[in-house]
Amino acid sequence: MRPPSARFERVRQAVDTKSPLADPLEHALYEYLTTRAPSDAGDAYDLFADSDNRAVLEAFLLAGGNAALIERVIGVKAAVTEAYRHLFFDESNFRNRLEIFRYVADFQGSPHAKEVLRTAVNSGLDYLLWAYGRGEVQIDARQVIRHTMAEAYYRGMAHRGNSVTSQVAKEAHKWWGSAVRNAELLEKIDPRAEKQAFEEIRIQLEKFDDTYKADEAPVDVTEILH
Repeated sequence: MRPPSARFERVRQAVDTKSPLADPLEHALYEYLTTRAPSDAGDAYDLFADSDNRAVLEAFLLAGGNAALIERVIGVKAAVTEAYRHLFFDESNFRNRLEIFRYVADFQGSPHAKEVLRTAVNSGLDYLLWAYGRGEVQIDARQVIRHTMAEAYYRGMAHRGNSVTSQVAKEAHKWWGSAVRNAELLEKIDPRAEKQAFEEIRIQLEKFDDTYKADEAPVDVTEILH
């Protein structure tokens, strides 16, 4: 896997050989590393150099956050985020999600930093907005129940391949009990999907109803054959 920070490695080599670079952001980083000339590239480098800050910013990027959202939530200027993405975190170098998982597993940083990245990849942007935002996420009760029901159900599947008397099987039974309770609760607060689907079909059919009332028929009712 080509590292997402490959451009930074090129800049670092250029610093060692004193060879300025043509790419504007790479050149700006070169100048920052050699003369400390301030720039968005320099600010991006400072974020990269701090593993905890680096983990949070990369978590937002991996979860699909754009530069404008990142600026609004954690205050990193959009131009700095774009410089960071270009120099230190080129996501196009990940050929698939397996390489993303490997990158997160191999991340060099504190346990907290690794946990932020792992949770962002597994749980998505909503988690980061909850963790770092200020009222950015509005939680719907039905969504909570659906997520916890699915989580409990799939954790219950962990018993497969284990003895029915194993501890794993016992824990799985508890998870499935939780899944069933959540399913029952969801049934109470949210109409069943098939009922909603039936109603939607009925509404659609009404749009194409070509039947007539007796007094609205295009021919006299006495002329209709029985």
